[in-house]
Amino acid sequence: MLEHRLTRPGEALLLDDLTVRHGTTPIECAIPGAPAWRDTLVLTFAQSRES
Repeated sequence: MLEHRLTRPGEALLLDDLTVRHGTTPIECAIPGAPAWRDTLVLTFAQSRES
């Protein structure tokens, strides 16, 4: 099982969604009580099925 935390700006992880089980951890704010957020970009590539 791969466990990896993305910690640097622009860091990416590519995986095969059909063969890899994945999830995310809860958002933890560095300063208790301050707002926190997580930016996520998900791209899906699929093979076209032309007749």
